[in-house]
Amino acid sequence: AALTAQGVPVILEVLPLLLTAISAAHLKPVTLRSALQ
Repeated sequence: AALTAQGVPVILEVLPLLLTAISAAHLKPVTLRSALQ
């Protein structure tokens, strides 16, 4: 897994920002499985 310069997993740094952006854009996250149905 990728780490920041401080040794923190990148996903833990990026995920909160991503979820905020998704919410602000009124998007609905879906799984790949449900998107293909």
